[in-house]
Amino acid sequence: QIQFTKKTDVGLYECQVSTNPPLIQYSFLNVVVPRIKIVDERHQEVEDRIFYDKGSTIKLKCMVENIVGEQPEYIIWKKGARMTNYDTERGGISVTTDLLVNGAQSRLHIAGATYTDSGNYTCMMGRTASLRLELQIIPGETAEQVRDVNQGGRVASSLMMLMACVALAAMSRLAEV
Repeated sequence: QIQFTKKTDVGLYECQVSTNPPLIQYSFLNVVVPRIKIVDERHQEVEDRIFYDKGSTIKLKCMVENIVGEQPEYIIWKKGARMTNYDTERGGISVTTDLLVNGAQSRLHIAGATYTDSGNYTCMMGRTASLRLELQIIPGETAEQVRDVNQGGRVASSLMMLMACVALAAMSRLAEV
C-alpha cells in the first residue's frame, strides 16, 4: 500500500513471493494529479498575484479538477495561516463551495476590500491540491489597468515602478492631511 502518493511514485512495481520457482507479478502504477487553478471574475486564470482597488468587491473562484477516488469533502480558503471560510471577525467575506463528481469549485467573495485584505491567499483541498496567490489592494482606480498589463502573473519592471509611484503619491497625500 502506498499512502499519500506523489507524481514521482509513477512506475513499474514488482511483487515477489519467495517460492521455488519464485512467483513474480508486475504492476504499473499511474498517479493522477488533480489540477487546481484560481480564476478572477473575468474567468481569467490568476497565476501569482492579482490587484484590486480599495473598496472593490473581490470575486475569486478556485477550481479543482481531475480527482480520482473519493469525492472531495471540502475546500478551504486561507489568508496566511488563518482560515477565511468561517471568518466572522472582519465581516463581508463569504465562501461557497460546490462539490462535483470529479472535482470542486469554491468561490471567495470579499466585499468592500481594504488594505488589510492584502496578503497571501491559499485555496486548498486537504493534502490533495493547493494553490497560493498574492492579493494586493491598491489606492485609486488603477487595479484594472494593472491587471490588464499584468496578464498571466508576469509583471514588467516599469509596471512595478508605476505602482511604487502611485503608493508614494498616496502616502505623501496622507502625510499632508
